[in-house]
Amino acid sequence: MSKEIDIDNLKKFWKEQPASDNHYSKEQLLQMINKKSGNNMKSIIIISSIEFILLMISLIFTCIDNTYLIGSLDMEAKEIYSRNLQISRQLLLFDILISLLFIYFFVKTYRQINILNSVKELINSILRFRRYVTGFIVINIILGMFTLFLTGFYDFVYSLKRTFGVIQNDNIETQTIHSPVNSPEYTFWFIIICIIIFIIMFIYYAVIYGIFLRKLQNNLKELREIE
Repeated sequence: MSKEIDIDNLKKFWKEQPASDNHYSKEQLLQMINKKSGNNMKSIIIISSIEFILLMISLIFTCIDNTYLIGSLDMEAKEIYSRNLQISRQLLLFDILISLLFIYFFVKTYRQINILNSVKELINSILRFRRYVTGFIVINIILGMFTLFLTGFYDFVYSLKRTFGVIQNDNIETQTIHSPVNSPEYTFWFIIICIIIFIIMFIYYAVIYGIFLRKLQNNLKELREIE
């Protein structure tokens, strides 16, 4: 199994050698850092592409027959849910388009660094890529939470009532779900769940994307040292 090249040791070795006896030139070090940066970018592209597929699946699910839920809502809740469902579909579609645009920028930057021979250009490319990733994360969290808040309340209440046996038959009185304003207890617990989901999403992006963003940050430090 081949070991990952230790850039720090290579830089130290390169600096300690006489000019005429350098085994690794500045250009060679640049190529090595370039390759490491490309691998980190590639990993982010793969992860974001998987998320894009999941968004597509989510959009499909919003179009699936949901008469089981509609039938359990009172008139006010039904009107609110129908309106919010349309908005959430539009937000999901917008999120899909935005994600596709960001993935395009990711791929474009990734392909550009393969032909860069300048330390300054590579630094600028990595900085630009990190800004794209930050924007991608912020937009996904905001749109994801907003979409959940629009329609998730009714799914939450329906699932809760079904789980605890409140909804067991076709009797409207036993299965009626009211709007959030008229359901303060359910609304409170739904808000708590939304906060928990937000924390989970934040941790997910901080850990998964943070790993590769930190590696790119290290690549920047290495580039600035040999600049």
